[in-house]
Amino acid sequence: MFNLGRIILCITVTAGTLWIIKKFLEIFFEKKRYKMQTVLLWTVLAVFQFFTEYKMNSALVAYILIVNVLLILAVSVSGYQRAGRIKMFYILVLQVVWAIVEMISFFLLKMTLEGYHGIYMLGSVVSKIIMIILVEILAQFWKRKEYASIPTLYYLSFLFVPAGSIYVAIHEFNLAENSGKNFASMITCSILLMLNIVFLAFYTRLSENYALEKEKIAYAQQMDMIAGNTRQQKRILEEFRAEKHDAINKLIVLRDELEHGKRESVLESLEKIISHIDVSESVSQSGNSTVDALINFKYAAAKEQGIGFELKIFIPETLPIDQCDLGVVLGNALDNAVTAAAQCQNHERKVRITIGVKKGSLVILIKNPYEQELKRNKTGGFLSTKSDSAGHGYGVGSIQKVAEKYNGEVLIETEDQVFSIIIILGME
Repeated sequence: MFNLGRIILCITVTAGTLWIIKKFLEIFFEKKRYKMQTVLLWTVLAVFQFFTEYKMNSALVAYILIVNVLLILAVSVSGYQRAGRIKMFYILVLQVVWAIVEMISFFLLKMTLEGYHGIYMLGSVVSKIIMIILVEILAQFWKRKEYASIPTLYYLSFLFVPAGSIYVAIHEFNLAENSGKNFASMITCSILLMLNIVFLAFYTRLSENYALEKEKIAYAQQMDMIAGNTRQQKRILEEFRAEKHDAINKLIVLRDELEHGKRESVLESLEKIISHIDVSESVSQSGNSTVDALINFKYAAAKEQGIGFELKIFIPETLPIDQCDLGVVLGNALDNAVTAAAQCQNHERKVRITIGVKKGSLVILIKNPYEQELKRNKTGGFLSTKSDSAGHGYGVGSIQKVAEKYNGEVLIETEDQVFSIIIILGME
């Protein structure tokens, strides 16, 4: 019975070891396409880990460590991207940290359970649980921008499970030492170890789903923005058609008046038409069609709310930046600026836009006044000030994602009731 219990526990510990290695590699490296040799290498690594756990020969620790490093390196080279030297470095770091964790675990357990015969098996279980926690924390820290992890309070509460598991494992092995029920204690520890893996895997999936949900909301917001732009374009087009129709009628009348010699009346009518034409409609004339179209379109909507644009744009006619990305950046930034300026009662409703190229990067600076209180979330990001804030407030997040794509950054300053956003997009 004891051997069966030990075999089951060794299988579970091996599964935990493979999970730690796989999780660690996925933090730093991208997977390659499926290969049979990768599966074979994982199998060899699993068998080696099992026999290492089952034999527990402390005299061969150095040889075991070398073989372990080589097998993990082989798995990483076969199944993951990036250069071998980088992989070797990360794998050595993993092994060093792992060895330190095991040493500390064995030392503390020896101090706590003096004279206990199953100290190596217990230490292996405890060290695996600690490594599972450390690798999960590293994954969340390293991929925090991708995961946009759920609130920290939930994460800390999840850590009670591994901590409780370690306590239960020590308690179970201690009872087994006194009662002789080794099989039951090993089965219990096997279940605890698997529960930790499943639980933290569940947390990872929960984090990914949370991030995906935010992506969906951001996407829906972008669709709303595009739909709003489409409605405005339709309205402007309809107004243009109406004005065109009216202009044709006026020209017919003017032609008739000219034919009848009413020159003074024609001149007076022409002066009225000229005075009503808004020549400032196209405020942006930088030469870059994408930037000009976006700013002029946003200005047409902002002007109706009494908001003016002040421009300083010095950019080439073509930019090595995707038009859609440029649209996301300028569209969101201008929408936020116009929304904030429209809510102002005691400040000049003016949006100041400065765009230029500096040191191989496109720099966009947009300033606008604001009077409403700016709210931030727990991570320091700005929350939407709209009354229907659900589904809003992801505009800055969308801008940041585009900036990261071009190795740039987004800087936000708030001073003297002026909101400034600086967007830097690398062009090299």
